[in-house]
Amino acid sequence: MSAPVGLRRVGRAAARALFLGGLGAALAAVPAAVRAQSADTIAFPSPRGTYVWMKGTVVSPAHPVDGVVAHRLERSRPGGDWEKVADVSAVPDARSFFSRLDSLTRRAVVGALRQKDEAAAWDYIVRFPGADSLAAVLGNDDVRLALGVYGLDPSPRDGETWRYRVSDVDADGNVSNPVMSNAVSFPPEVRFDTVTSARSQGADSATITWWYVGDRRTRAKTVEVWRREGRTGEFAMVDSVPVSVLAGDSLLARSEDRDVVPGALYQYYAVPRDLFFNRGRPSDTISVYTVPLAGALLPDSIVARGVDTLGVVLTWRLETPDKIRTIQVFRSPTQDTGYVQVAELPPTATSWVDAEVRPMRTYWYRLGMTGLRGVVAPRSAAVFAYFRPALAPSPPLAVRADTAAAGFRIRWVSAGDADLAGYRVYRTDAPAEAVSDSVRPTLVSPLLPPSDTVFVDSASDLAAARRYTWAVKAVGPGGLESEFSNPASASRTVTPPLPVPTGLSGYADEQGARLTWDDMTAADPLVNGYLVLRRDAGGGRAVGAGAGGRAGAGAPDAAWDTLTAVPLGRQENRYRDTTAVRGAWTYAVVSVGVTGERSDVSAPLPLSWMPPPPPPPSGFRAQAVPEGVRVSWDPAADSAATVRIYRYERGGEAARIGEVPSGDLGYLDRTARLGRRYYYFLTTLADGVEGPHSVERSARK
Repeated sequence: MSAPVGLRRVGRAAARALFLGGLGAALAAVPAAVRAQSADTIAFPSPRGTYVWMKGTVVSPAHPVDGVVAHRLERSRPGGDWEKVADVSAVPDARSFFSRLDSLTRRAVVGALRQKDEAAAWDYIVRFPGADSLAAVLGNDDVRLALGVYGLDPSPRDGETWRYRVSDVDADGNVSNPVMSNAVSFPPEVRFDTVTSARSQGADSATITWWYVGDRRTRAKTVEVWRREGRTGEFAMVDSVPVSVLAGDSLLARSEDRDVVPGALYQYYAVPRDLFFNRGRPSDTISVYTVPLAGALLPDSIVARGVDTLGVVLTWRLETPDKIRTIQVFRSPTQDTGYVQVAELPPTATSWVDAEVRPMRTYWYRLGMTGLRGVVAPRSAAVFAYFRPALAPSPPLAVRADTAAAGFRIRWVSAGDADLAGYRVYRTDAPAEAVSDSVRPTLVSPLLPPSDTVFVDSASDLAAARRYTWAVKAVGPGGLESEFSNPASASRTVTPPLPVPTGLSGYADEQGARLTWDDMTAADPLVNGYLVLRRDAGGGRAVGAGAGGRAGAGAPDAAWDTLTAVPLGRQENRYRDTTAVRGAWTYAVVSVGVTGERSDVSAPLPLSWMPPPPPPPSGFRAQAVPEGVRVSWDPAADSAATVRIYRYERGGEAARIGEVPSGDLGYLDRTARLGRRYYYFLTTLADGVEGPHSVERSARK
């Protein structure tokens, strides 16, 4: 039969990766003569253009093989000149390779090569680049083109005849070892064996069809399976399967279609296709019936309701429990998608309690059933319930109050309730025993998140000498509050200082200075960040004792520069200073509190870094010339440096007689006097540092 007008593909078929197992499937179109470097058919016209075999080795500039970095693809008309089509090579790395493949093909490549992940699969391809090692994946067009095993000439037009030539290209662009194809015409004339139906089978939720494709010599490597529901309407491609099932000397293709419903008629036909997407004639159409789900009626009167002390309770009624093996319960947070099975019950069950739900949320439920013969019924309509608990959470434990720099710090321990909305902190100036719901304290905090178990009460009306009492309540997801916690009292007398940062250490190199210090939030949760200070180690006045009287610590004086205009975060106990690359510096750190208060300065840390002295010029020479004595040297790596020239006579002191840029490569001593012998040596000056002397050279004027 011919393919009907208006054929369309469905997404599931387009997403399937095509992998033909075994070397014979991937290399079936490539004759042995090619590997012997003789002319043969290495070009294969197809609907997408002409595919050309690139000698079967994965090569690229990043991974050459025997010096070959690419294969040059050329073409010519019979008797005409050769013209270059492209230099074909593989992608350079794993990221470039797998980015060209869809997710299903990626997994298939890794599995076909028997590797644990994509990185290992790419390493295998690089280590074993021959087509005989990669045949399991070369049946996929995206893989073949990405690895450069085939080149594609997309430009031939109908009625044209071309010959193709493939040559090796090395890193210097040299071309060698050409292999030429026979003349091939476009479009191709491909003959396939007739595809016929071998067998079909219909179940309740799937159909299976088998297709005879031909014998072992057949050109067909895959079979497209097309389907329509009923006897009218359009066909759509639902599968693309490899030709791999052997029946004696014949080849078969097996297709399983699970996108069906029970009790329906489906019609199928198959189209053979070779390795290069050329299609043959469609087979005859066959009809397959799916098995109806008889006698397994869905439950009715399904009800879901939230019970505040239990969870969500499902109830239903089943007319024919004797025809059911099991009942499945499916749950989702949304109505249409995301259902997962949460229970499997006997057919006699008429209710189920879901105790795993979380408070203040809506849940959707559907029921499914399995018949006595394993037939799965369609799922029921969805019902929903909202769970709102009536039980208040437990009050927090071990509440205590301490003075802090900005007021009072209240701490507590969670009682372990799940799904809390948070905590609220209350305060009163009444005695602790007066705290109750009848004498309600004042709410002084917002709703704190469940992860917070510390609150700083820094209200401006807190008196210094007055004693206050605090209590904390846990808040459930429905807004229900617990009873008051145990009360905790405190009065503020002297504000404790923030802890001074400790453990300051670091090092300096040509990239700057790197500093680390202890995490002070463990010592005091009110530490909210840090300031980093620096001063020149050779200047500024020393840091005196601070308010706390600790030696080596205090408030920063005018000699310090603050490197962090905005304090670092509370977890950022490290800093990199890239503004001080050379010299000697002293660093210190200050803690910053939640209200901006600062600690004393930490113990100072001196650091220094000086560049190594530059080496003297190499190739130093001295030669008498009519104008005097010329000294010269070889080019230096640092063109910004200068060269200093020193001279002395035997028994005398050396004196510098010149300084020139190192790029000048020479200096003429015009002050040398006739008949005298002079001794010369050189040094290099870079970044203000003068290096050691060169070897000495002498010359007589």
